[in-house]
Amino acid sequence: MPEVITAVYEITADDPAARAGLVAVEQSHELPTELAPANAVRDSLAHVRSVVPRAGRPALATVEYPVDLAGGEIGQLLVLLLGNVSLQDGVRLVEVDLPPSLTARLPGPRLGIAGVRALAGEPERALLATALKPVGMTSEQLAGLAYELAAGGLHVIKEDQGLADQPWAPFAERVPRIADAARRPLHGMRPALPTPGGGMTIARAPELLDAYGPDTLFLVGGDLRRGDDPRAAAERLVAATR
Repeated sequence: MPEVITAVYEITADDPAARAGLVAVEQSHELPTELAPANAVRDSLAHVRSVVPRAGRPALATVEYPVDLAGGEIGQLLVLLLGNVSLQDGVRLVEVDLPPSLTARLPGPRLGIAGVRALAGEPERALLATALKPVGMTSEQLAGLAYELAAGGLHVIKEDQGLADQPWAPFAERVPRIADAARRPLHGMRPALPTPGGGMTIARAPELLDAYGPDTLFLVGGDLRRGDDPRAAAERLVAATR
């Protein structure tokens, strides 16, 4: 029997069985079944195993997803289990059972809770984080805010996703200033700053690698598509980060 990912949802609806069927289709195909080719229906469509009504409480619906839908990736697994239906009322994911083949491919985080606590120097208290905002602050203001928040006891500082390469705080100026400001009171904990494609270029990679060190994820967008050879652009990025 093919391996499946089993998910249990609380369903609040006049017809829980019908709603559970819609969840299965939406989360696996996002397309009415009659429009899907026969091989896709056979290989990748989720199925409702059971729906259990409960008096005065949401029904429990068990949905089985073919394990290959997760692609062996944690991000895809989360999208599969609660992607589109997370935007809908009356559906709540309450239990997940993963088959051995998938758990073997998802060993868990590299650091884990203990490792993150060790980096933060915080063995017991809750770990605290915040985002730098709003857009419109200067690089100096954002760096000062990062320093004060870290000095005040927060453990993780990140840039808000709205910060890119705007004129008030240009990317090349802002990022190293915030990194330096936050690193001083954060000690061993590295600042967590997303690297937006709108501000990140291949030319800036060495500068930012020097600022953050090798444990850094660089997200380069349009700069990899300048010209006609994306492979050569990727090779330039690799060379720039060595």
